[in-house]
Amino acid sequence: MNFRFHQTTVSDTLVTLLFKLFKKQKTFDQKTITKNCYVTLNLIPEIPLKNRSELSGGLFNVKDVHWLHVVKFTRAGALDYHDHKIFERYSYVLHMDNIGGTLFRDNDNELFFKSKRGKLIIFDSTISHKAVNDNKIRYSAAGGFFKK
Repeated sequence: MNFRFHQTTVSDTLVTLLFKLFKKQKTFDQKTITKNCYVTLNLIPEIPLKNRSELSGGLFNVKDVHWLHVVKFTRAGALDYHDHKIFERYSYVLHMDNIGGTLFRDNDNELFFKSKRGKLIIFDSTISHKAVNDNKIRYSAAGGFFKK
């Protein structure tokens, strides 16, 4: 399989579950490249297989989804350009609300995906991307396939 981007949607049930899991968190990842954000530890073990299969976008086996964390951006929250090529072959961003979006830089071209609750973008992990939160509180989930 070889592609740059794939866009689909997940159920509102999955997005609601992710919000619930975020609210249950007592510990957040302190070693992150985000600024002024709350980042959960890996939530994949807490997501039932039926919901986890939605994250594959119909492209991968459910067992290929190796991690997911939820990020809460504060108004001053930021996540600058980065990629995931050392972690996995493919990555994903799941928009959990309708605020901001994700900006990708692919071969000197910029591509913006406006946030819409339930929108799932699966992409090649070598593609640089950053979060746009429009100086508002925003939630998204991110993860990857095929751990390296």
